[in-house]
Amino acid sequence: MIRPCIILIIVIGSLGAGVTAAWSANSCVDCHKQAETLQTLPSWYQDQYLHWYGSIHGQKGVTCEKCHGGDSSQMDKKLAHQGVVPASDSKSPVYYTNVPETCGACHKKVYQQFVQSRHYKNLKSDRLAPTCTTCHGLQMDIGAVMPLQLAGRCPICHNPQKGVKPEVAELARKTLEEVTLTDRSIQKAQAAIELAREQGQKPADAEQRLKTARVRLKMTGAMWHSFRLNEFNRELKDIQGEVAKAFENAKRSLMKP
Repeated sequence: MIRPCIILIIVIGSLGAGVTAAWSANSCVDCHKQAETLQTLPSWYQDQYLHWYGSIHGQKGVTCEKCHGGDSSQMDKKLAHQGVVPASDSKSPVYYTNVPETCGACHKKVYQQFVQSRHYKNLKSDRLAPTCTTCHGLQMDIGAVMPLQLAGRCPICHNPQKGVKPEVAELARKTLEEVTLTDRSIQKAQAAIELAREQGQKPADAEQRLKTARVRLKMTGAMWHSFRLNEFNRELKDIQGEVAKAFENAKRSLMKP
């Protein structure tokens, strides 16, 4: 019978040398990927390591010590783990109220928005509130939260039983769906612009409007984390208006002889 930890090593080994290059000299990774280390860990920790390995964090070289502390230059286990405390300890960088600052060290724009939110204020007041892992998961490897995923997370707090603005969960889901629809509208406008170019037209106004809309839509990724949905929706409607104008201008170019 093949042990689960051996399967884990095989899977990790198959993920490619590109990931390894990001942390080629890191004692945390070098030790924890070894079968003899994995055998001593509960299956949940083995899964965590695999999730990290395949995540954008693993690919970009955001290694264990960046979030958990410790010294990744030390080969001795005791020295490498010096300063590392359990996540249940309020001194840990991954203690739930400290997570925003830990993530914010890299995700600065998102952090700047999140600290303006009611969620953050409640979190720091030891009240019921989400932190980064509430939406993005403990593995932090799922990227953007899809509307259906969010629909299952917002009601943890926003539900009729708790009486904490139960309408917010549905509003958040609809808002994220609008983001998806806006992105599709951008693709449609881009197609119209490309067709106009093929006909020898130069829809400069449409191109500029679409470029601006793309930049603004990208910026909403950070803006979302303030959780001011009314402000977010106003910005989104404005972006949608720019995209609609870009599409109409590109389509008019198509009608020119």
